[in-house]
Amino acid sequence: MGKMQITPELVGMTGSIIGLVGWLYKLSGKYYAAIHHIENDKSDILVLQKTIADLMEKVGGQANRLLTIENNFHNLKDNMVVKSDITRIETEMDHLKSNVHDIKHTLKDFMLLTTTQYQDISRHIGKIEGLYSELKDLLKVKL
Repeated sequence: MGKMQITPELVGMTGSIIGLVGWLYKLSGKYYAAIHHIENDKSDILVLQKTIADLMEKVGGQANRLLTIENNFHNLKDNMVVKSDITRIETEMDHLKSNVHDIKHTLKDFMLLTTTQYQDISRHIGKIEGLYSELKDLLKVKL
């Protein structure tokens, strides 16, 4: 076999091959980093979906409590004397129903919640708790 001669073309081709290998190495690192981020995002989405399901279950519980309260108020309505207080209670119950309904639709429409959306849901749930507490106080006054 003969000696291999180093020519400018061989040097250029070798440099190109080394550059291509380096570029592929960097690209593979970016690919694996992207895959890692995607897996993390999938995990975050699963956690958020479970959180949403839990919140929907809690909202459903609030809706059931609201129906019980509403039935109790309708039963007490015939025994109460002050009609304006009953009207006020019914209005507050309608607002409470509306808030529960809004929360359910918010949760159904958005599977991935931002911090702002989570705060909005928390605010709605706070309203429900406040209205529920106010209704209980009104009932205590009437009894």
